[in-house]
Amino acid sequence: MSQNSRCACFFVLVFFSSAQLSSAQSPCTPSATVHATASSEPGVGPLVADWYTNADRTIWAMHYDHWRAGVGNKVPWIRPAGVRLLITGRRLDGTAPPLKATVAGVYSSAFQATGMEFPVAGCWEVTGKAGDKELRFVTLVEPNQHVSKAAH
Repeated sequence: MSQNSRCACFFVLVFFSSAQLSSAQSPCTPSATVHATASSEPGVGPLVADWYTNADRTIWAMHYDHWRAGVGNKVPWIRPAGVRLLITGRRLDGTAPPLKATVAGVYSSAFQATGMEFPVAGCWEVTGKAGDKELRFVTLVEPNQHVSKAAH
């Protein structure tokens, strides 16, 4: 193999490897949140929190600072009153089972309690739909760090 052939092979290998690394290590850019108070309703006090919202603020989902893989979270949502909420989620930076989301019935108010569990860590896109309204947000899910009782 000539010197030029070795250089060309090295260049192709380095270029291919760096291209794989950059796509595999691309950072997750979480969606912006707004600090706001959701309106109070009978049985639900005002919720002051950081929220993901759509442009016309018809759908809101409460932001969590640290989503953990495999941990179920009770997540308040606000959506048009009496309209069924459908929540889906997919991992953006790798393969994974879909987000596990439960929505208990359809409340007559705008408030909707839900359960959400991300099966694995990574960068996730969550979509909430209620009627013709939609909210999409991106969030980072961290690995679940189990702490054994013996360590305490």
